[in-house]
Amino acid sequence: MTTEEDEIIVKANEITYRREKEKHDKEEQNVVKTLQGKVGKYFKTYDFNDEKKSFYRVLKDDWRDSQVLVENWKYYHDKYYGVNLETWYNDRSSDSDKEISETEFMQAVSWWMKKAGVYQILTMESDH
Repeated sequence: MTTEEDEIIVKANEITYRREKEKHDKEEQNVVKTLQGKVGKYFKTYDFNDEKKSFYRVLKDDWRDSQVLVENWKYYHDKYYGVNLETWYNDRSSDSDKEISETEFMQAVSWWMKKAGVYQILTMESDH
């Protein structure tokens, strides 16, 4: 190959790299916009009825804008319930998830605490 062909290949590689970087940056901006748009909001999932509930809230992650913390609450039946905090790097919500108010979220938390037995423990009178 001649140096002229080498220069063309180098320029083509630079163009390809720049386009890929622009595409990656745009995708990351979209993820950040989507995730940050959910911060401070509350959601219920398709499993949200009188018998079982699955709901979550989205919290800001101080580490970076391209991720959020999600506090998941689930109660399906005795021995299968819990609360966990996880990091989302992409929008993992479902189309069936519906935004709810903070009041509805707190009502669901109260319901969860009663079902899990936490509420009874918190309100129990003590001799101490």
